[in-house]
Amino acid sequence: MSPAFRYSLARISVFLLCLLVFWLLGMRDNPLLLLIVATTVSMFISLFALRGMREQFADQVAHRVEDRTERKQAKAARRRRNEVMDDEAMEEAEIADPDRR
Repeated sequence: MSPAFRYSLARISVFLLCLLVFWLLGMRDNPLLLLIVATTVSMFISLFALRGMREQFADQVAHRVEDRTERKQAKAARRRRNEVMDDEAMEEAEIADPDRR
């Protein structure tokens, strides 16, 4: 299971658990207050309890970004080399046949 999926599942689980606890504590009469309190408390719980999962997720994202950047740079370098080679071929053709323009 990917770190992103595990982290998202854990965050949703913490929120639902908080929602259930506060609903059982009697906040069911005011659903808006129930959602606000459950969201706020689950945010703080997730901030501390899910730190390891969040760091794994961030590392995964950082590695993907680095890999994508390296691939784009390599592709741009290949493209520049090909353009230079094409320019050189055109120059050689002009030298060989100066009337061809």
